[in-house]
Amino acid sequence: MKKHISNHLNQGLILSLIILLLYSFSFSLSAQTTQEKKDLFTLEHAALYSLSPKNIGQLHWRKNGYYVYQSYNGQELKSAHPILKIAEQTLISTKILSEKLELTADMRRLPRFNWIDENLAWFEYANKIYTYNFEKQSIKLVTNAVENANFAESHSAEKLAVVIDDNIWLRNVDKDGNTNLIQITEDGTRNLTYGEAAHRYEFGITKGLFWSDNAEKLAFYKTDRSMVTDYPLIDYLPYPAKHNPIKYPMAGQKSHEATVGVYDITSKKTIYLQTSELKTDAEQYSTNITFSPDAKTIYVAIVNREQNFMQLKAYNANTGEKIKTLFEEKDDKYVEPQHSLYFMKNNPNLFVWQSQRDGFNHLYLYDTDGKLIRQLTKGNGIVTDILGTDVDEKFLYFMATLESPIENHIYKTEIKTGKITKLTKEAGTHYGKLSDDGKFLLDSYSNLETPTLTQIIDTKTGALVRKVFEAENPLLNYERGQMEIFKLKADDGTDLYSRVIKPTNFDSTKKYPVMIYVYGGPHVQLIQNRWLGGADYFMQYMAQQGYVIFTLDNRGSSNRGKDFEQATFRNLGKNEISDQLKGVEWLKKQSYVDTSRLGVFGWSFGGFMTTSLITKHADLFKVGVAGGPVIDWNLYEIMYTERYMDTPQENPEGYKNANLLNSIENLKGRLMIIHGLQDDVVLPQHTRLLINKAIEKQILLDYFPYPSHPHNVRGMDRIHLYMKIAKYFEDFL
Repeated sequence: MKKHISNHLNQGLILSLIILLLYSFSFSLSAQTTQEKKDLFTLEHAALYSLSPKNIGQLHWRKNGYYVYQSYNGQELKSAHPILKIAEQTLISTKILSEKLELTADMRRLPRFNWIDENLAWFEYANKIYTYNFEKQSIKLVTNAVENANFAESHSAEKLAVVIDDNIWLRNVDKDGNTNLIQITEDGTRNLTYGEAAHRYEFGITKGLFWSDNAEKLAFYKTDRSMVTDYPLIDYLPYPAKHNPIKYPMAGQKSHEATVGVYDITSKKTIYLQTSELKTDAEQYSTNITFSPDAKTIYVAIVNREQNFMQLKAYNANTGEKIKTLFEEKDDKYVEPQHSLYFMKNNPNLFVWQSQRDGFNHLYLYDTDGKLIRQLTKGNGIVTDILGTDVDEKFLYFMATLESPIENHIYKTEIKTGKITKLTKEAGTHYGKLSDDGKFLLDSYSNLETPTLTQIIDTKTGALVRKVFEAENPLLNYERGQMEIFKLKADDGTDLYSRVIKPTNFDSTKKYPVMIYVYGGPHVQLIQNRWLGGADYFMQYMAQQGYVIFTLDNRGSSNRGKDFEQATFRNLGKNEISDQLKGVEWLKKQSYVDTSRLGVFGWSFGGFMTTSLITKHADLFKVGVAGGPVIDWNLYEIMYTERYMDTPQENPEGYKNANLLNSIENLKGRLMIIHGLQDDVVLPQHTRLLINKAIEKQILLDYFPYPSHPHNVRGMDRIHLYMKIAKYFEDFL
């Protein structure tokens, strides 16, 4: 009886325990489900970058050793010392600046401040330029002359060069405080422009006005475009529509002719550099414009139209006469100088030149006679920027990809020996600002796990001095696909960096469709060890919709050295496609990939690649979306196209093979072409001709224009663009 009762009690106890465990498990599962339920990306997030990590901006070192930064909300400019235990100071806020500007409501974000000296900076707001004295906390209107300006360059608040209606105006304040407004050029028209960036922004050219260090001379481009054919663009918003022709020199055609002028503020005279020694020099490229520190000499890299021969020349800045050719660089494919000279401050007869002559972009120390002193950096990686030197100019600080092609780090090289020391320790992509005394670096970096972190490091050892700002992960509560970066091999054994993002809530037993995102062209690298691996939020959105997202940086893309970049020479689209197919081979081996549902999407050169892949390998791809694609390289601009393809007359076979009008008849899947009708980079004629050819060949093609947008779709309309692309993949993939 006792035994029976005992057994009964034991059974009851066991049953109670089972019920309790089941209840606990049910509660735990419910709590876990509630805890793990995360938010979803929206197209607004993707288009407006509203989930980007918070970050500080306007990083700057003052000469007193203090650093400056703008708060992540953009409303305060703060200053602090890297090692002194002094409270952080707010230099200015949106509230204070709004009051001084007598605005009716506070501005949302501070404008960008351009520092002139220790306490003075200039900024632009509402088409006016002001100075702000941080010591006196005073504001001064400098000029409102930029209201109708096309381009403006300000060396200081007192000397401002502005381009209005294709002519250059100079505002100067003399020693007595008198303001002079001088029109430097008078015959500017749309056929003859002054102060505009020449050569369609190639060769690293971003501006057309260049001040000397002492602000006594102003160099500028004078560009004769009268011989370049007008290309019609139509603005469809006015009633009736308006014709806005542009100058667009196409491959193999007549190019513009650019010369370099120099205006002397003291003498009020303009001279022009004698850069054309032969009649055939008219269409050469003048780039990397740099004044010597004393402004007596101006240096220009002269590149022939064929772009396989560069001469660095020195000119007298007072007369325009050629002084000498310092050195030459030749290449059987192309040369591409993109950086101005960096002069030493203690010894202005020495400068640093950047070149890919040994296969990677590196630094070379020269004297002003053109004698090579020594190569300062070496290695199978490229220098991405020069940061400066210490006070004694013992070390030169720079950023480079010496450790990995997908990481950017900060280094120093001993100028006398060329010995290189790596200063940044954390894996990832770093960007630096060197203090004036060369003792500290403001280092901002991110990697796959770190959204963004800004710190100060010691330049002697690379040791951490202090953290300035560390962003929180804005995606902690959002569904994200698992990401992996890895390497594949090209046909010639070259490493090809690749990235895959698996669908959210990935199930290895399922088969998923694939969206391949592609660019593939020069000067772009899609895969880096930085936040999100270089992917954007639209890719995360599509992964959330159940797609595998795949990207590969093929030969021809950036940051891998000369051989990697030049592998596509004269045959754009050949090796790039071959490399992309290596990615397709890898995808086919993955058990979770539905190989019958492969799609591809790209813009610009990526649009060219998308159209190439879906027409030249029609059996592989079911869907493609090509934005602003180059269809026929005969229609693309001279400076870019002839560098990589030579002229159509010299390379007819290469142009024929890359012409997608010749392959559109192979299309089997669904292809949507998207193009901005104001596109002055890849002209709308590209896609119009493709549509015409599709009609001729009875090929069904989808087309969507954005009437008011140029080469890309920006602002709120980008939400519509992403809606269009996502729906297209949803409908047909």
